[in-house]
Amino acid sequence: MLFVEVGGPMGIQDQDLAGKIIKSYELRDMIGKGSFGAVYSAYHIPVKRDVAVKVILPEYANHPDFIRRFESEAQLVARVEHPYIIPLFDYWREPNSAFLVMRYLRGGSLRDLLSNQGPLDVEVVARILDQVTAALTVAHNQGVVHRDLKPGNILLDEQGNGFLADFGIAKDLRIASDATLQGALVGSPSYLSPEQVRSEEVSPQADIYSLGIVLYEMLTATKPFSEDSGISMLLIHQLNDPLPNVRDKTPRLFRRSQQGDPAGHRQGPSQSLPERGDHGCCFSAGCAAHRARERRRGARNPDPPAALKRLSAGWPLAAAFFPER
Repeated sequence: MLFVEVGGPMGIQDQDLAGKIIKSYELRDMIGKGSFGAVYSAYHIPVKRDVAVKVILPEYANHPDFIRRFESEAQLVARVEHPYIIPLFDYWREPNSAFLVMRYLRGGSLRDLLSNQGPLDVEVVARILDQVTAALTVAHNQGVVHRDLKPGNILLDEQGNGFLADFGIAKDLRIASDATLQGALVGSPSYLSPEQVRSEEVSPQADIYSLGIVLYEMLTATKPFSEDSGISMLLIHQLNDPLPNVRDKTPRLFRRSQQGDPAGHRQGPSQSLPERGDHGCCFSAGCAAHRARERRRGARNPDPPAALKRLSAGWPLAAAFFPER
C-alpha cells in the first residue's frame, strides 16, 4: 500500500480560522498548511504569549489511527526536550478537530530561507547543521526517529537559529507497534531514506540520510534528484543513485576550508574522502563549512562539529568522515 505523506496544500479545506478564539487562544494568521491541517500564529490571552497552533482537520481528528499518532506526537515532543527542538505547550482533542500548541518562531522555515536567498553562506550552513544535529542526537538517544526531516520542518528564530519541528510521523523505537499502516510509505518523497522507500524498519540512520539531503540543499539550493518526472521515478533515484557530487557545485567551500593550514595537513572529512557522489561527500561539505567558520574565528585546526560526530556514530561512512588523527 502506498501512503505518501507530503507537505503542501493537498487535502486542506478552504476554511480559515484566523480571528477565531479557541479555548483561550486567539488564532491570527495561517502560517502553514498541509494534508492534515493548518498552523496558525496565535495569542494565548491569559499569559499574553505568542504561540503557534496546529489545527487538525476533522476527518483525521476522529480517525482512531490518527488519534493514536496525534497523542504519540504530543508525548514524544514532551519527552524529547532540547533547546533546538520546538517545545510543546498544550494539546487537546475536540469532537471535530485536534490542536497542538507550540512555541512560535518568527523567522519562518529553512525552506523559506532557501527560496528567498538560494545557497546559504557557510557560516549559516554550519550553525544550522550544528543545531539540528544536536537536536537529532538527543531525539535518537531517547529512541525517537523523526522520519520527516526536511527544510520545511526546520524552523528559524529571528537570529537565524535552526529548530527541529513536527514530530507528527516520528517513530518511537521503544514501542514495537507503529500507528502507521503496515506497508505504508511515510515521509516526504524528496527526503526519504532507502529503507523508508522500501517500507522497512527505520533506525536513526534514516534521519541521517535525510539530513544529508537537507545539507545538500542548503549548500546548493537544489534538490539532488528532480521531482519533474513524478514520485515513482524520484523514488527509483532515491533507491539506486548516489547523490550528485556536492563538490562540483561548491568548489570554493573546499578551497576555503583548507586555508590557514600552512603545514598542508589533510585533516577532517572533506580531505579524507575520495571524489564520490554519495551523501557522505555532502556531509564532508558540511564539516568543511564548519571548519571554514571556525577558521574565520581564529581556530587553526578546528574539529568537525561534535554533534555531527556523535550523530554519525555507527553509520557505515562515519569512519570516512572522522578518521583517527
